[in-house]
Amino acid sequence: MDELKPETVNACWKNLWSEAIHDFKGFRGIGGEVKKIIRTAREVGGEGFIDMVGEEVEEHIEEHQEVLTNEELVDLVKSSTEEEEEIEVEPAMWTLEKIGEVFRMAQNLKEKIMDYDPLTKHSIKVTV
Repeated sequence: MDELKPETVNACWKNLWSEAIHDFKGFRGIGGEVKKIIRTAREVGGEGFIDMVGEEVEEHIEEHQEVLTNEELVDLVKSSTEEEEEIEVEPAMWTLEKIGEVFRMAQNLKEKIMDYDPLTKHSIKVTV
């Protein structure tokens, strides 16, 4: 079944259910996506990203095209959530200046909303 081409399936269904047939010829090449990946990698910078070329990205994509089983997908999800739990997050460093800045911004937002639509003052509740 995996070896059937979309064109073959379309040809079989064309006379029976023509509305279901589309002229899909397969996905476009990955050239545009590879360029986006390279551009993003160079923006990120770091060792190994600056000299990245399209062939390396295409090789990496081809090496990782295998279809994952449900068990492998479950393992990936579990491992990603475990990694998230291990990340230490520094506590927020609130100061009076920062709190004051946030409240001023909230007040400015409330005033801007009122400027745009004065009738919303009954329905909007921005507490400063």
